[in-house]
Amino acid sequence: MKQDDFWRVNLVLLPLLLMLSGVFDVVILVGALNVSCMPVSVVRELYHATKPGGFICIAKGLYPGAAEEIYKKDLERELQLMEDEGLWSLVGIKPTDRYMENPFVITEADGKDEQEERHIRGNVYLYKKSINPSI
Repeated sequence: MKQDDFWRVNLVLLPLLLMLSGVFDVVILVGALNVSCMPVSVVRELYHATKPGGFICIAKGLYPGAAEEIYKKDLERELQLMEDEGLWSLVGIKPTDRYMENPFVITEADGKDEQEERHIRGNVYLYKKSINPSI
């Protein structure tokens, strides 16, 4: 793979990603980590697809609801476990108040929102894969 090659893998091609190991300099997952889309375990697949020393960037919306709260706790537990295992190190977490527009907000004809929350908050996580993971 040449230095300037860029691969974008969407959810349809995810099985291909799962077969690759240590191929990508950077792996980015945006919007797929939620109860209705991807299991938390997919973060280990992102890790496996990334080259040693490469970066994994995960953007996740903080959706309302009890199931999403449980999912978020499970995700953060898995992210921390992988760090504790020496697989990667946290570069940073960037919270954002405007991750995406809230699809449940109904806008009246005069432009005023019926709900206060026009946007869903979210977090962007950036990890660096260890060069020599301990396992």
